[in-house]
Parts: sequence; structure tokens; C-alpha cells
Amino acid sequence: VPFLWIVYIGSLLFWFAYGIYQLRAFQEVDYKNKTMKDFVAQIIGLPPVEGTKHVEEDLKAAIERQSGQTVVGVSVAWDWYAQEQAVQAAIREDLDEQEALYRSTRRIVAPDTSEPDLPAPRKFFYLLENSALGLGNGNEAE
Repeated sequence: VPFLWIVYIGSLLFWFAYGIYQLRAFQEVDYKNKTMKDFVAQIIGLPPVEGTKHVEEDLKAAIERQSGQTVVGVSVAWDWYAQEQAVQAAIREDLDEQEALYRSTRRIVAPDTSEPDLPAPRKFFYLLENSALGLGNGNEAE
């Protein structure tokens, strides 16, 4: 039993040290090289705007006017939390349509997603894995 404790604590300390080494190695490479994150400006506190307007172009022009610098691109992070379910449903519907079109043009048969016929022990672990990963049983609509 003492051997197991020594191995456990030794390996734990080793992995902590290895994690610190990896972090330091990444930081060293990051400091030595210029990446896109070195050329970013974040603007916080813009007023809410409808999604139908071309905010990116307007914001790009305003930043170029104020800074006198050429702006390569602008990306706006939209607050879509209130409409998340509707957006996800629209995306899922569009993907289903595209997949059906792809399958029909390629004559691909949809895969069988029914639960496999397994012996009792494997079925137990299959269901446990699906519930742990949030996969469901494949027969229900998500």
C-alpha cells in the first residue's frame, strides 16, 4: 500500500510540474511570435442594435475615421441568448434539409440510429455511456 501512495503522489507531482512546463513553453512561444491576438481592439458598451443593420461596416468606418489606421476587419458579438432556442432550431432544420438533399442526390441511405441489440452487461454500459455523455438513446427528438 505505501508503494501505491508513493506512485500516486509522485505521478501527481509530475503531472503538475509537466502542466507548468507546458504553460511556460506556450507563453515563451507566444511572446516570441506575433499572432492575431496581438492586433485586437475590443470595444465594450456599444448600444443595442437590430441585426438587420450593417453594423460591421459602420463600425469599421468609424474606427478608421477616429484612429487614422486601416482596419482589416470587424466582428460583432451578438447577444442572442433570448433567441438561442429559435436560432438553434432554425440551424437544425436547415441542416436536416441540406442533409436530406445531399442524401437524395447521392442515393445515400440514412444510418440506422436505433438502439443495438446487446447482451445485458454491454447494454448496461451502453446506456450508462449515453446518459453520461448526454446522447440519449437516439430515438427521441432533441
